[in-house]
Amino acid sequence: MTSSKEILQQALVLHQASRLGEAEVLYRQVLVADPGQPDALHRMGVLAYQQDRFEEAIGLLEQAVAQRDGDADFHINLAEAYRAGGRLVDAVNNFG
Repeated sequence: MTSSKEILQQALVLHQASRLGEAEVLYRQVLVADPGQPDALHRMGVLAYQQDRFEEAIGLLEQAVAQRDGDADFHINLAEAYRAGGRLVDAVNNFG
C-alpha cells in the first residue's frame, strides 16, 4: 500500500512537470484519506491558484494555514491567492 507521503511526492513530481490534472487526482486522493493533511491542502491550493480558481485556492490555503500556521510558504501563497482574488486587505492582513 502506498503511503500518503509517497502519493504526495508523486503528485509534486507531476505538478512540477505541469501535469496538473494528474497531480490534482493524487492530491485529492490524499485529502479523501486525511482531509486536514496540510501539505496536500497547500499544494492543492497552489494548483487551484495556477488554474485561476482563486476562491477554491483561498479556501484550501486557509485550511493549510490553520493546520500549520508557522509555515511562511503557506502564508505567502495564501496572500498571493487573496491578491489574485481581489481581496487586497486580506492579503496585507495575512502578514500581520
